[in-house]
Amino acid sequence: FLRRTAEASLHERIRFHEPCVVVSETVDKAYMHVLLSDERVFLTEHAPRTLTVAVSFGRVRDIELVNDLPGFLRGKHRQLCQHTRITYVTQEPVPRRAAWASKDFCRDLIYRLFPSIQMLSLKVKDMHHFILIFASWSCCQATQRPVRSREKTAQVFARLSSALLQEGVGVERLHLLLQQLRRAAHRNLALSRLFWKSRDVCVFLVQTLEESLHGCRSAGGVHTADRLLLSSLVVQTLATLCREADGDPARLDLLSAENAALASRLLLVLCDPATQTQGGDCEVSRLLLTSRALALPFNLLHHLQAWLQEYLDASCSLLFELLLLGHEASRCSPADSLLSVGWILRVLQPHPHLPSFLGYQVKQVVLVLSDLQGGPLSPAQAVLLYQRCGLLLACLQHNNQLSQHLRSHFREEFRYFVKPSCAEEKLPPHYPIRRPTVRLVEELLRRSR
Repeated sequence: FLRRTAEASLHERIRFHEPCVVVSETVDKAYMHVLLSDERVFLTEHAPRTLTVAVSFGRVRDIELVNDLPGFLRGKHRQLCQHTRITYVTQEPVPRRAAWASKDFCRDLIYRLFPSIQMLSLKVKDMHHFILIFASWSCCQATQRPVRSREKTAQVFARLSSALLQEGVGVERLHLLLQQLRRAAHRNLALSRLFWKSRDVCVFLVQTLEESLHGCRSAGGVHTADRLLLSSLVVQTLATLCREADGDPARLDLLSAENAALASRLLLVLCDPATQTQGGDCEVSRLLLTSRALALPFNLLHHLQAWLQEYLDASCSLLFELLLLGHEASRCSPADSLLSVGWILRVLQPHPHLPSFLGYQVKQVVLVLSDLQGGPLSPAQAVLLYQRCGLLLACLQHNNQLSQHLRSHFREEFRYFVKPSCAEEKLPPHYPIRRPTVRLVEELLRRSR
């Protein structure tokens, strides 16, 4: 249906399609298909006849997962459906009579001076999707692309894979290839899916990360700049590939294979550059004490600190994507799921640098949510704040030891410095992530008491 009716530019950006029951202002409990692209939510009938734009993300103000059991469904449909509420705004014309009746002098004057003008008002609406998970999980993958487009994507991936897997690739060449892979994955969903079907390339990236981090200290204990930058790029690339292949079974199959051996290797290396002191304190500046003892230039120390923070931020993003994968696996196949959120945290828990890693994430949350003087967050900063809070909340909910550690070491920070009102102040109203982030912060504070 999509190949017949949608333009190629839209067809290639459809990420998911799910059967669901739709409830909105114009639709009353209709069984339809909801489709998700990079920019819009679409609806079509069951069976599909016409593709209709339900809402563009620019108008979305909130997305919420509602924990309820809809009364109009029965049996396993009722037990396994996922209720999603999308709150969005629309622009609607204001009738002239309504405008005059409101006794709004300014509006009345505008109508008199400009008779042809059309006044608009913003109206908040809700759309509800009751997604039937058990029936839809097998069809969550993106739609098939045209043959010529698929062949071109396969050629691009084959070229990058061959170049990456060559022996003796230098750091500069590797850095360039990873940048190309990351950009290509961001622009092309099919390339991310090819990556997760190619075990060799994924294993190569994990091995590169291990070797880069284990060898990224000089004899004096200082991180070698090029290897630290390479490590950050590997993690950023894996995070992009993981995010862009959301819902693809090949991703879960590869990471779960052989008792999740590859996932275990990746998890155990993610926290490695976190600064480690005898007292367990997470201060990036502690790493620089060794650097100063070696009399390195101040500008190099400054860059070293920034690069280390960049790695820790990237690791948080990738770990968040892996936790989402754990939620996804547990929700759709709880009996067979090895790669669950609890399992991920159990693998991470004994890591000697995990307390420092978590401490860094907490302090970054505190920096953002305790300072009302700073300006609004950029979209990237807003997403990273959401990911940090999601990571910390998962630790509080799914692992007793990590939960106890966070409560005992950061109770005062959560109690006195982290403020949901600051999140509302820092996140512009037009960010769809604004309300989910505020709710996440509120739940984080509730769980940390």
